[in-house]
Amino acid sequence: MFENIVKNIICSQFDKTLGRDSDPQLFSSRDKAMQITFSLSADYDKEDGFRHLKILIFGGGSNYISVYGMTDWNVIENDALTDEDDPHVKDGRDYIEGATPWVLYGCHDSCWRDAVGRLLREFRERISTIDYLFNGATGWYTVVPITETAGKVLGKINSAWYDSHTKRQKLSDLEFHFGAEDDQTAKTK
Repeated sequence: MFENIVKNIICSQFDKTLGRDSDPQLFSSRDKAMQITFSLSADYDKEDGFRHLKILIFGGGSNYISVYGMTDWNVIENDALTDEDDPHVKDGRDYIEGATPWVLYGCHDSCWRDAVGRLLREFRERISTIDYLFNGATGWYTVVPITETAGKVLGKINSAWYDSHTKRQKLSDLEFHFGAEDDQTAKTK
């Protein structure tokens, strides 16, 4: 139920701010996108730090709305911290900072809303707060400019998504986790 309520709020706000209700001449803004950032719970049994989920909704002037997701992190293993009341990082250890690439979850005139819901359901157990609840004039979301270069990058992501040889990815499969069997350094900046 949580995901449906939040999804409807996000999608209604996009339509009003940057979507079909924002300009009668366009289906959506050509040069702006809506970004929502959620704080995610860290795996406190293994790590300390911060994790985020970012959702980017962009129309590019079209009625086909694209929904992208990415996660980022700045975490450290618990055993890399001192066991004091005010823990410090042990010598030779450091936080690991990184991010997944943007992943397209949907691009369509009707199912883009479902893509927002899929992202929220994928992370439902870990979403703790909307990260920028008091973000100036817009509050819980950010309107971000999409430069020509950024538009081309998003276009390439969309093209790859429709390529039948490209396996669709889930953000939760791309995230860095301590103790994962694959090469963790490949998933960091």
